[in-house]
Amino acid sequence: MKLKAEFKLSDVFAAIDGKFDIIVSNPPYIAESEKKYMDKSVLEHEPTLALFAENNGLAIYQKICRQLKDHLKNDGSLYLEIGFLQGKAVVEMFEKAYPKAEVTLKKDESGHDRMVRVRF
Repeated sequence: MKLKAEFKLSDVFAAIDGKFDIIVSNPPYIAESEKKYMDKSVLEHEPTLALFAENNGLAIYQKICRQLKDHLKNDGSLYLEIGFLQGKAVVEMFEKAYPKAEVTLKKDESGHDRMVRVRF
């Protein structure tokens, strides 16, 4: 079996054509209200654009959700890193949009919600 990986810089799917077997995303997902939980070094050294998203940190997930059907193959999987307070909201968003998909919430080693997999 020959595997092919391709990397593209894109605002979600704006510069992406075609459908894929696997999509992995670590989008900006922090809500402004969550700054109090963040390490000072992250706030001082990471670009704001890479950290924060509108709509309680859910804006980019909503954009991905709306466009996913055009870019994920049948039997394909989407993997998303999420904020520790976003598991329920992200799972519900994808379950509502794709009722036949398998949507799985995974926790990190500390027991916090950390990743969502959407499998078509």
